Amino acid sequence: MDGGAAPTPPALGKFKTGKGCINVQRLADIDQAVLAQQVAQAFAAKHG
Repeated sequence: MDGGAAPTPPALGKFKTGKGCINVQRLADIDQAVLAQQVAQAFAAKHG
């Protein structure tokens, strides 16, 4: 995730990163609680 955001934690699960993206093959491979936390942090960083 670009723009000085915190790095994506390995606890998220199986994913690949792109330029400012997190690419997920299967939602079942991802810890949805960690994903929700990442989304909330990114939103707060952008929208204060």
